[in-house]
Order: sequence, then structure tokens, then C-alpha cells
Amino acid sequence: MKDDAVYLGHMAERCRKILRITYGISPEAFFEDEDLQDVVIRSLEIIGEATTHISDDIKEQFSDIKWVHWKNFRNVMIHQYFRIDMHLVLGVVRNDVPQLLSCIESILDSLS
Repeated sequence: MKDDAVYLGHMAERCRKILRITYGISPEAFFEDEDLQDVVIRSLEIIGEATTHISDDIKEQFSDIKWVHWKNFRNVMIHQYFRIDMHLVLGVVRNDVPQLLSCIESILDSLS
């Protein structure tokens, strides 16, 4: 079984990737670029999946992260892929991913 730091590392890596590839992208450009959307969605799926492997101890210690939100968002993207709202995805990218990355980096710092 992998430890929390490995899964948290996966989450941080994917947050950074999302932020890097969407930096300076206008909403219009995001909505028109299906390849970019695919990378962002896949990264969000990985983030959501990783949350399911984080220990309850970490989740309780760092309850400011909406662990269930990320898991549920992943489930919607996987199981209802045909209904993904790109406006919602872009909102998550702009508003939630930077905050999540900051929290994950703090957790990783506290574990090292």
C-alpha cells in the first residue's frame, strides 16, 4: 500500500500541470480546445481518484479540503462524461485547483 505522501504528490503534480497548461488561457480558447479539455479532465480525474487513497487520519487532520467533493467530481466526470459542463470545469480550474494545491503543499511540508 502506498503512503499518503505518494498520493498527495500525485495530486500536487496534477494541480501544477492544470495550472501550467491553462495559465493565460482565455475562457474562449479553453472552450475551443478539446485536447486541453481532455488533459484537464484527466488530471481532475486523477486528483479525485487519489483522494480515495488518502488515509482517514490525514482527511481528519486536514478537513479544510473537501475530500468528498473531489471524489464526487471525479465520479461525475468518469460516469457522466457525456454531460461534463466545461464552464464548471473551468471554474474549478480557476477557483478550486490553486487552493487545493496550496493545501496539498502544506500537508506535504508537514509530513516531511
